Amino acid sequence: MSRNLRYKKRLLCGYLAGVLVVAAAVLLMPLADTVPAFLYISGALFWLGLITTVLWAILIHRSTPQAFGFLRFFKNQPAAVADGALLCLLIVFIIGRACQWHLWVLFSLMALWILSLGLHCLLNGRFYTEFKEVRRDAE
Repeated sequence: MSRNLRYKKRLLCGYLAGVLVVAAAVLLMPLADTVPAFLYISGALFWLGLITTVLWAILIHRSTPQAFGFLRFFKNQPAAVADGALLCLLIVFIIGRACQWHLWVLFSLMALWILSLGLHCLLNGRFYTEFKEVRRDAE
């Protein structure tokens, strides 16, 4: 495995780990009503994940200009799945909020939406395209 591929893989995994921590923190937030300690745990996880995600995003942006595709949609097949999930989850969340669904369902939808937003930004950008090219060249 080439050094460049390992570096890009590390950047990709670090960014995704940060997004997953933020989503997990949002998923833990309803527990704060029953167990007060979860208020601090979910808050700490949220900020840890957010700071981690931003730091990895800065490193990704330094390695690839215009690395993230925040305003781009459906650039490739995995991005189309993430974009479809992003839009569907937003619509379902709005419907659930209007119908006053259970708190767990709403926070689960919000956590999935945050995950799909992170994937949308990553998969529609130049970094993912370059990562696929480096991976294909290494094989």
